[in-house]
Order: sequence, then structure tokens, then C-alpha cells
Amino acid sequence: MNFDGIIANVQTNVAAYAAGAVLAIVVTIVFRKWVIPFLYHTAEYLIYCTLTHVLLGGFVRAFSWFREETEFKNFRGDLDPGWSPYTTPLNLDFWQMQYYNPRWLFWFELFLAVFLLYVVIVIRPTRLKHKAVQSKKPKPGQLSGSSGSSSYSEKLRAAGRGGMKSAKSR
Repeated sequence: MNFDGIIANVQTNVAAYAAGAVLAIVVTIVFRKWVIPFLYHTAEYLIYCTLTHVLLGGFVRAFSWFREETEFKNFRGDLDPGWSPYTTPLNLDFWQMQYYNPRWLFWFELFLAVFLLYVVIVIRPTRLKHKAVQSKKPKPGQLSGSSGSSSYSEKLRAAGRGGMKSAKSR
């Protein structure tokens, strides 16, 4: 990929890119309640899509290697002379269909990307909230006061369940 055009554009429009960066930072700070989760979801989705793209490319290359190195036969029992190796792009041109052989690999990878988007948004949405602090109130049937300062029989008596009587109370 040729970055010369991008670098030339950035050099000629430095002021516009700087103003855009400052504006993006201000918007992120002001609307962080919505922007931060969106950025988090986007980064998570891009990581999942990258891993899926690389794994699919690896599986396709392993399948093509296996098919070329073995005498893989079709259903009639003879070798397939018209077979060409399966390929997927492992560079930044993953959206161009001409680099996929056969073409259905492009549509399969697009289906996987849509499925991952569904998983990230619907099935496993990210929660960026703090967990609520649980109260220290005893649950029904639980002895109140879990400190070790009083004896077990005193806790039972306080709960109204009797317990051993001390010599003073007889």
C-alpha cells in the first residue's frame, strides 16, 4: 500500500487535521458517556474482525496446501485438473472481491463480520458501569452481627432461638 498520497495530504492540510483533532478531543470529553462505550465497542469489533480475517486466510491457505500436496480426488475418482488454489487477501485490500478465489469466500467473510457485529451489540453488550455496593443488612434467617466479639450462644439468644443459659440467668 502506498502511503505517499496520504502523507502529502496531511502535510498540506496540517491546520485542518489539527483543528479536527482538537474538536474530536473536546467532543469526546464533553460526551464521554456515549463516546467512550462507542469507541470501546468499535475497537472490540475491529479486533474480532481482524482475528476472523487472519484465521479464515490461514484455514484457506492450509486447505489449498493440503489439496495441492495430496492426491485429492473428486467424486468420480480422478484428479481435478481445473482446480485453482483458494486465496484470500491478507493485506489491507480485504474489501476487493477480485483477490478472493472463489468469490463465495468474500461473502462468507462478510457474513462473519455481520455476525460478529450482532454478537458485539446484541448478544454480549459491554457494560462500562460500576457494580452496585451490596448492603450489609443481614438476610432473613441469617444471624445479625457477624463480629467475633460475642459468643455463639449470645447470638442465638439475640435471634430468639434460645441457646445455652449462663449461670447468671438461671
